[in-house]
Amino acid sequence: DASGYAPGVYHLQLTVDGQVATKKIVVQ
Repeated sequence: DASGYAPGVYHLQLTVDGQVATKKIVVQ
């Protein structure tokens, strides 16, 4: 649910198989 996000660029850190991956998402 991205309803609480203002327009902009957000960086999300996800833990995958013990490693931290940084995902970059753009909210229009």
